[in-house]
Amino acid sequence: MLQMSSLTRMTDHFVRRYTDYPSLHHYLKSYTIGGDTLRGLDVDTWLIAATDDPILPVEDVGRLPSLRQLRITRTRYGGHCGYCEGRPGPSWLEQSIGRMLSGQRSVTSAS
Repeated sequence: MLQMSSLTRMTDHFVRRYTDYPSLHHYLKSYTIGGDTLRGLDVDTWLIAATDDPILPVEDVGRLPSLRQLRITRTRYGGHCGYCEGRPGPSWLEQSIGRMLSGQRSVTSAS
């Protein structure tokens, strides 16, 4: 695995070996949220996007439709699912989710 030359090749390897998807293309297409994908959204949804995400460009978030059910938070740091703070205790993300689930709508953005 470490000898593979790109993240794309690594992901392709995992998809073919450990999922039911026939190809990397099918896997990536399965969670694409562009176009009209979100138009039928009928539950409150919170999307968090980090400016430093090497996989999903934060610019793509700006192309999403403005929907009542969709709340978007853009953060400066966080990488790709990396909202860990490197210290004991809950991360910004864990604290924010806790506040949201307890009914506090005000969730501050991570720096």
